[in-house]
Amino acid sequence: MYSFMIAGGILPAILAIRILVSGGWKEERGGTGEVGAVSIAFPLLMDPGAVTTLLVFSQTSGIAVTVCSVMIVMAITRIVLRFIDKICKILGGTGSAVVARLMAIFIASIAVELVIGGIKHSFP
Repeated sequence: MYSFMIAGGILPAILAIRILVSGGWKEERGGTGEVGAVSIAFPLLMDPGAVTTLLVFSQTSGIAVTVCSVMIVMAITRIVLRFIDKICKILGGTGSAVVARLMAIFIASIAVELVIGGIKHSFP
């Protein structure tokens, strides 16, 4: 399970660094033969980092705390997505960039914590 902590920390760290350096998440379009597919089991909001975090969190904190955490995050995500147009209008372009970079710092700190915890337990 500690390998999940290390891998689950590296993936969000890469994402956070890309956001901090470039100011956003930009995907380069590949050739015409490349097709992107999203599985129904893993929608866009549920990336591998989130799955890994859930696995690790359920092992360290228990299933009840994990389920409550998921419900709270789902409620917050629903509210944010429901009012995203108003939020973007209030923040503007610069405000949105600042918020994105602040969230990237939080993501990076969580990622570092996961990696350190995985390394501590893997190499006692």
